[in-house]
Amino acid sequence: MLDMNMQSPKTIAVGSCELSLVHQQLKRAGRVIPLGGRAFNVLLCLIEKNGEVVTKRELISLVWPRREVDENTLEAAISSLRRALGPDRVAISTVAGRGYRFIESRRNEPVDLPTSGLVGLPATMSRLIGRNSALDQLMIVAGRSRLITLIGAGGIGKTRLAIELVRCISNGSYDRVGMAELAPVSRDECLPMTIASAVGFIPPDGQMSFERLAQFLQQKRTLLILDNCEHLIEASASLVDALLRSTPSLQLIATSREALRIEGEHIYQVSPLEVPGAADEDQQSISEYSAVQLLEARLSRGQVPHSSDAASALIKAKICRRLDGIPLAIELAAARVEVFGLTGVWEDLANAFDMLTGGSRTSLPRQRTLAATLSWSYDRLPVDEQTVLARLSVFSSQFSLEAAIAVVASLDIPPPEVLDCIVNLASKSLVSFVTHDAETSYRLLEMTRVYAQEKLSGNHEAKIILKRHAQYFLDLLQSAAENWHRPATHSYMTRVETYGEDLRAALHWCFMQPCSAVLGIKLTTALLPYWTERTLVSECRLNMTRAHEYLENCTVFDYPTATSAYKGYARLLSNNEVPREAERSAVRSSQFSDQLDDINPALAARWQLWAANHMTGIFQECGELARRVASLLSVRLHQRTFAPARYRVSR
Repeated sequence: MLDMNMQSPKTIAVGSCELSLVHQQLKRAGRVIPLGGRAFNVLLCLIEKNGEVVTKRELISLVWPRREVDENTLEAAISSLRRALGPDRVAISTVAGRGYRFIESRRNEPVDLPTSGLVGLPATMSRLIGRNSALDQLMIVAGRSRLITLIGAGGIGKTRLAIELVRCISNGSYDRVGMAELAPVSRDECLPMTIASAVGFIPPDGQMSFERLAQFLQQKRTLLILDNCEHLIEASASLVDALLRSTPSLQLIATSREALRIEGEHIYQVSPLEVPGAADEDQQSISEYSAVQLLEARLSRGQVPHSSDAASALIKAKICRRLDGIPLAIELAAARVEVFGLTGVWEDLANAFDMLTGGSRTSLPRQRTLAATLSWSYDRLPVDEQTVLARLSVFSSQFSLEAAIAVVASLDIPPPEVLDCIVNLASKSLVSFVTHDAETSYRLLEMTRVYAQEKLSGNHEAKIILKRHAQYFLDLLQSAAENWHRPATHSYMTRVETYGEDLRAALHWCFMQPCSAVLGIKLTTALLPYWTERTLVSECRLNMTRAHEYLENCTVFDYPTATSAYKGYARLLSNNEVPREAERSAVRSSQFSDQLDDINPALAARWQLWAANHMTGIFQECGELARRVASLLSVRLHQRTFAPARYRVSR
């Protein structure tokens, strides 16, 4: 325990918090903030040094005397301390490569801290939401890495997080703090001058070179943000590598949609804000998600009061899910609520790129609409990567590399090149990936997918790719679904539930395309075991109705496909004991038999023989209904002569 002399105050101000030395408690507005003993002692050690840098080794020796403790234990205590301080975490400043310092003052005892030089950071007008955990991690990383690169999709909040991180680690620790905005820079040779301007170095003769910039940076400790490196990634990587090697006192925070990939770089993937799940319906739990908190914070700035009832909370949750928790998209949506209302914004998100416009007038042009943000990335892709991204948009949810190759690969982009393109798109934050149980799956963020879909829809190959998509999922399920009368396997059920959104999208597309309706019927049949197992009568009826409509109007009849479809539908209805639906199915089957009789009486007889025998068996628990069904389907059975028939019969 640290000794405090009698002259020390009984309380110490730490931002809006109050540290009581008598009770060894940290309070904010009279409320005690939980703080572990080690974290408390770390804070006291830093305060005692009165703004001086305390090395990690010194802190360890003071807080853990006569114990073998590594730096990870100290970093965990610092992280715990910062979490407890919350918005006042800036009081604990990280000094890269050295240690930590306390930059707040004791009550009535101002600490004489050295003043920093140029501070070239834009002012922030609102608090950062949903990034506390990220800041805690990054502040620890900043203590041991001179280069941190924040990567992530456009509009995900990399720049805002970088600015907040620099504010947390820069107070009094650096002589210069600056931010170089690279988005307006179009030529590699302009990079040195852009960086020099950010740190306040303007050569008298207007001539800038790497050597002059490095010499200037060597004079004082400098903390610099390089914002938006992606379009000059090669030049940025080369310059940053050279500066870090020649300037030991320089620390860099870079933001980019892909990593610089140089030695010593710590890459941090900036994630979307947390969004409520589909099962979250409680208003209180919905409001705890950071994406919803951002939406509500932006709505509160509008002139029209927004609703805070349970129904509005559900709509907010839907909006945030649809926008994948992307901060820029949420802010653009909030700006439209004043005009269209919450419900109007949700309904119009089907046309997201028309809706999500009207960003801040002071922001960069590419940040004023969602389409502009995505175009910034898309337009800089090689042609093959643009093509692959557009083709991948047919996947509604996650997909495997096997699926991507089956759907995307072609003569112009063979499988090995598809793999390369996906890897490159993932490195540029346009494709997300998740690893679970040693298996990696990929997906497009929803707004990226919608943007890429627009690119595909204007292409002549769209129907080809969509048909491949449907065929792939049919092939995936067909081997299991052919034996539908057996209990559905765990593997089959898992596949359907994993790719449910894609299967529904494929079915919808197939039945919208007359030339692909047979594929839709086969996919319907392949899904019957799942609908049976999950008792999804409505979904089955919807797709069977689509199948019936096609079969009634087709010019070429596919007997095996129709048989499987009717058979599965009947079993689904019997399992769920829906007599009215069962009777309707029987009537429909009888009508189908009459139509078939006009084409080939022998084939119609064969159908009736099967239907009578099968339906009588499966509806036996329905009593009277079973007899009615059998009578209805076999009323003319003995009037016909059964004979083998071809499976495909033309009218």
